[in-house]
This record gives sequence, structure tokens and C-alpha cells, in this order.
Amino acid sequence: MRQTTIFHRVLPYLVALFLFFYCWNVYWGGKRWDGFFLSDSGGYYGYLPSVFIYHDLQFEFIAAIQEKKFLNHGVYDFRSDYNGQKINKWYCGTAIAMAPFFLLGHAISLARGAVPDGYDFWYAWALNIG
Repeated sequence: MRQTTIFHRVLPYLVALFLFFYCWNVYWGGKRWDGFFLSDSGGYYGYLPSVFIYHDLQFEFIAAIQEKKFLNHGVYDFRSDYNGQKINKWYCGTAIAMAPFFLLGHAISLARGAVPDGYDFWYAWALNIG
């Protein structure tokens, strides 16, 4: 039977700690966390604030959010026109899987007194945890 050394018992915790700090610096350092809401992930994620916060499946709220928060990144529109209505062109299955983490971010955002618009740091933080 092989003996486990202290190194073997501590190594998983060291790796987890390294990954935590790496993610904190790369994904959440400065204002880089908001990149999560752009491109494809923004389309998948778009269902969550539209259902839980804005109650708007036409996604009319997104223009104001993009202007307020993401104008310096360029505007990416995940919506398409279909029979005169705006629809999200991405599937909602990913949003369903993200929902528990979105709700965690929403609860933290409310508890910390941030504006619960679905697009602040705590939403991105919770979704990156998930």
C-alpha cells in the first residue's frame, strides 16, 4: 500500500488556490470581468436578466444596458428580427444551466446594495464560479 505524503494531501488545495488567484486576476481583475457579457456568452446569458429582472423577452432593455455599460467594447447584438419581433438567436438551455449562479449573483448584488441590473460585477463573478 502506498503511503501518502503531506505533499500529496496538500497539492489539490494548492492547485485550487492557484486557480482561484489566476481566475481572480485574469477574469475579474480591473474591469475585465465585463467581457463575460459580450459575444456568444452574452446571448446565452441574455435570457436570465430578461426573465428575472426586466420581464422582457423582446430584449428591449439591452440597448440601454449596452450604451451604459459596454459602449467602449463595441456593440454586439445577440437579437434577430423574426416576424417583426426581436428574438434571442441563441438557445436557452445554457441560460437554464446558468440560472442558479445568476440568482446567486443577484442575491449578492442586492445584499451589497449594487444596482440589480444583471450586468454588474457580482453577476459575472457568480457565473464564473459556476
